[in-house]
Amino acid sequence: EEAAAKKPIAKVAGPARCILRAERTALNILSLASGVATAAHAAMEMARARGWHGKVAGTRKTTPGFELVEKYALLVGGGAMHRMDLSAMVILNDNHICSTGSIMQSVAKARVACGF
Repeated sequence: EEAAAKKPIAKVAGPARCILRAERTALNILSLASGVATAAHAAMEMARARGWHGKVAGTRKTTPGFELVEKYALLVGGGAMHRMDLSAMVILNDNHICSTGSIMQSVAKARVACGF
């Protein structure tokens, strides 16, 4: 669902000094999240227009300290989370395969190291 133009998204109350001190930070975080959600939505729309019925997952790195904000924005935009953090799954890439000699050896070593 798209947000309506010029529609308030938050109301704040408190001492003016505190509000003004936090305003720029809040706007920057909101801008970051909005950009991630917009990009995720655009990717989903592009995939759907081409007949894709699967999920479009965000697999790129997040900004340190903003993982939750960016992952939530991805979900709001219609994307899917690939994983929450590095501990959520094992990924074997070409470097791992080259270092062990084969995908089978890489999987075997990952199972020993990760306990699955």
